[in-house]
Amino acid sequence: LRNGVNEIYFKKSNDMGNNFSAEIPISDNDGFPSERPRLWANQTGLSIVWHDLRENNFEVYYKMLEHNLITSKALVNNKRLSKKDIYDSMNPSVTCDDKTVYVAWEDAADGQKKEIFYSSSPDQGKTFTPTTILTGYAAFGFSESSEYPKIMTHNQNVHLAWARKYSNNYDIFYKGTIV
Repeated sequence: LRNGVNEIYFKKSNDMGNNFSAEIPISDNDGFPSERPRLWANQTGLSIVWHDLRENNFEVYYKMLEHNLITSKALVNNKRLSKKDIYDSMNPSVTCDDKTVYVAWEDAADGQKKEIFYSSSPDQGKTFTPTTILTGYAAFGFSESSEYPKIMTHNQNVHLAWARKYSNNYDIFYKGTIV
């Protein structure tokens, strides 16, 4: 918030936290709020997702930094993952295995309620698959809103947990092997 608006920066340590690198800007420092960064590293790089207000509503963005001890140059520059519309896309979650990046986020794409959206990249963030809606009326038959996704991968299986609001209460839902 140092320039009057939330921006995202990254520092890394090569000596278990004793010393840190200079700041590396993640968001574009363009005067629009960038919030809720999440990151995940694999052998190729550091994947970072966040939501950003630069397009007059929140959209989900992705960036990958080089993963080595000396530099942290961008391997993939800031890329919007959510569909550009007038509804907010927020609270992204990211995970990676050796080959693929997986991202989930909440999106109010129909203007009525939030659902969980998903996309993946088989080439370490250079391109992403078309967005898939993982929750909603067609999937479960009820919902006020699906929020706060958390995505993980283990042994080529992708796992997703999220909160679903129903009658002013939240329940936790799980979906496994979503690829």
